[in-house]
Amino acid sequence: MPYNSVLSQPGLLRDFHTRAGHAVNPAKPPLHVPVILPKGQKLSSHPEAAADLDAAQTRDSVDLDRLLTIQKWARLLDARFTIPGTSIRYGWDSIIGLVPWAGDLLTGLVGAWLVYLAYRVGLPRWLLLQMSANIVLDFAAGSIPVVGDLFDLAFKAHIRNAILVENYVKAQQGQK
Repeated sequence: MPYNSVLSQPGLLRDFHTRAGHAVNPAKPPLHVPVILPKGQKLSSHPEAAADLDAAQTRDSVDLDRLLTIQKWARLLDARFTIPGTSIRYGWDSIIGLVPWAGDLLTGLVGAWLVYLAYRVGLPRWLLLQMSANIVLDFAAGSIPVVGDLFDLAFKAHIRNAILVENYVKAQQGQK
């Protein structure tokens, strides 16, 4: 599965990232780089160690799939389409949010599911709380007729959450 970073999308919310202090670099390294050993070299000759390695690789693969799912859904919800003649991006959150209350409730539930995926990956509680606060703010403000729809276009809670997750994972990889 190719790595498809929220930050690496060409022209995607470039000024949003600049204002947030994120470096915008289209050539992002993958979240997970597989370990390739030289030919003939083995990690361990014990079958128990091989089973532990297989379990760890499976867990890493599942975690990577969850992280990529968060990014994919964030892009679908907040930056799937462009308003013709402008660089303003919007997604299904803005479209579904036009239905009073029900639309915002639906996209809020999808956002809560994405926070749950982040929880399953094992992200820290403070990050999950920050992601939840973004979703609650998006739901509360989005529920206001007309003004809420404009707020959805500007705030992009799901993209913010994907950026939070991606920055945290990259910081953890940098510490190893």
